[in-house]
Amino acid sequence: MSRSSYWRRSLGMLLTMVMVASLAACGKAQAPAAPTTPASPAGPVKIQFWHALPGAQGDVLKSLVGEFNATQKEVVVEPVFQGNYSDLNNKLLAALASGKPPAMSMMYENETSKYLESQALVPVQKFIDDPKAGMKPDEVNDILEVFRKNNTWNGQMVTMPFNKSAYVLFYNTDLIKEPPKTWDELEAIAKKVTRKNGDKVEVYGFGLRPNVDTFNTYLVEAGSDFLSPDEKKATFAGPEGVQALEFIVRLVKEQAAMNIASGYESDVFGPGKIAMYIGSSAGFAFVAKNSQGKHGWNVAPLPAGPKTNLTISQGTNVGIFAKASPEEQLAAWRFIKWLVSPEITAKYASKTGYVPVRASAAGTQVWKDHVAKDAKNGVPFASLKNATFGPRTAKWAALRNVISSAIEKAVAGSATPKDALAGAAAKVDQELAK
Repeated sequence: MSRSSYWRRSLGMLLTMVMVASLAACGKAQAPAAPTTPASPAGPVKIQFWHALPGAQGDVLKSLVGEFNATQKEVVVEPVFQGNYSDLNNKLLAALASGKPPAMSMMYENETSKYLESQALVPVQKFIDDPKAGMKPDEVNDILEVFRKNNTWNGQMVTMPFNKSAYVLFYNTDLIKEPPKTWDELEAIAKKVTRKNGDKVEVYGFGLRPNVDTFNTYLVEAGSDFLSPDEKKATFAGPEGVQALEFIVRLVKEQAAMNIASGYESDVFGPGKIAMYIGSSAGFAFVAKNSQGKHGWNVAPLPAGPKTNLTISQGTNVGIFAKASPEEQLAAWRFIKWLVSPEITAKYASKTGYVPVRASAAGTQVWKDHVAKDAKNGVPFASLKNATFGPRTAKWAALRNVISSAIEKAVAGSATPKDALAGAAAKVDQELAK
């Protein structure tokens, strides 16, 4: 996944109803076999899986697909790279408009909501409940709670979690021996390790990008959310939101944090220009590459805020499209169920920086070996015990831009945090009321 937070983009018209995949419960060290179905006289069912995983991550997926195809003779999956996440979404919209979508694809939750509006998806719940090909209750409950909730609409699982990540604190171990556990400690350590040469800051104690994803981290830990539970009203401009944004602004104003107006945090963390930042575990590979030979690094759970100590889960899920034939839908389900089985989700996570989506994946040998190799590998997965997720409204792509603009203004000093958030909330309410 391209550096993913990084992540949601504009959608287009309404479409689809998600269908994604369940899992074959298995804590064994061998990859589980795909569920068997009678072979068709016409040969295997061939389906496409559209994705947005570039480079090495795409290679991992291609390898896993090859492994699945070799386990049975009834289904052949073809992974099709469609560019970045925005490209993928645009191509899905075009394919749905023409009536020729793939059998399954990666998608964000706000895209799922959009597709559901036009009944373009088949909820995976249909296959979970199948007495032959489905999943047992304990298998479903083995999916991490935050992912079960995030993939459920109106009591039904619509999609299945796939390439998921968690936010963690990255820190330079040459400069910081004990990472901060609270906001106060974060501010104190950031000030302490900031290094100046006259008026010029050579090393900032912390780094942040002034956008909606950065704000989200502090917003939930201050005790609020972006939107009301029914997603019809903005709630981020209340006292908790103001407190969260004031904290961010203060770090930048006191020169304890670098305002990273463009690029990614890992780009400045690697060369040692910032000592800490909060980001997705999907960035492990980038941090390792950028920091190699320059300084040591580690990760820790997010510092606790005034009200909570939650992390943010990110990443996409897999859905099944209603336009696919019944045979193609079942074939897609079989692959998805295999893909999120304990052994396979652990293998995928260990090779990409994402996290397993099943609790029992922690007991697989591949995950034990991964964590034994480097203890930091287990931190994001463990953090998901206290995790939440962002809004799923179909309008979220547009709303993100409104909120990010307000954060930029506040950090730049062109508006107070209170005024910036109030203005953004008014625009969000107006959009939600349409």
